Amino acid sequence: MIYKGMEEATQGMIAMRAMQDVVTNNLANADTTGYQEDALVVSDFDEAYTAALDGQGVPAGYTPVGGGVTGDVRLLFKSVTKFSQGRLKQSSQPFDLALEGKGFFTVQARDGVHYTRNGSFSVDPKGYLITRDGGYVLGQQGRIQVKGNDFKVKPDGTILVDNKAVDQLKLTWVDGKDLAKIGTSDFKAINPMSWHATDRPKVMQGYLEMSNANPIKEMVKMLTIMRAFEAGQKLLQTEDQMAQKADQIGQPAK
Repeated sequence: MIYKGMEEATQGMIAMRAMQDVVTNNLANADTTGYQEDALVVSDFDEAYTAALDGQGVPAGYTPVGGGVTGDVRLLFKSVTKFSQGRLKQSSQPFDLALEGKGFFTVQARDGVHYTRNGSFSVDPKGYLITRDGGYVLGQQGRIQVKGNDFKVKPDGTILVDNKAVDQLKLTWVDGKDLAKIGTSDFKAINPMSWHATDRPKVMQGYLEMSNANPIKEMVKMLTIMRAFEAGQKLLQTEDQMAQKADQIGQPAK
């Protein structure tokens, strides 16, 4: 029973460290355009295991917390993204775009199609609308070329160059559970069947969507995690002291 208590305390501390990493990353990206905050889901092993569709092995996406003294696995955890509208900040830059409502910009990246809320775009030497990473922003007709003097985007995503419509932004909605985060603000779809056109959110030209992570709330989480970790340390020390005393019981007197 003593070793069991040490195991549980250790597993709890490991989970707290993982949670601290998630919160630290949220704080580091509190000013990152289009960033969607992450959260750590900690689940009882039996509960998560039973919920798995195949009923075998560790459920997809989860990391088991186990080993140590008894080798038992008691906890599972995974990082999930919490999708919500971030604050819109006016930049007055014509190639800065933001989405008001659900959906993503669709981007042709080097490793395939990405989805993002980060609308900090620019134009490459050939006149194509690109992301900061050099990915091509996609319209209904493919890559968007915007050669001209006057660039405007209507709320429905229609792109005008010198007052002539050249394309319309390809905006996509994908269920959050079917997305995997790539870098800080890009996502890839895990399940192709989840891809479909969105009910067109409003496109805001000259605005950027800021991170949806709230620095104050994340700091409160950090303090809570630190206190919980310290409590786990004290419990582990107490269990260790009890184990040492138990080992001394029954030993012949010297």
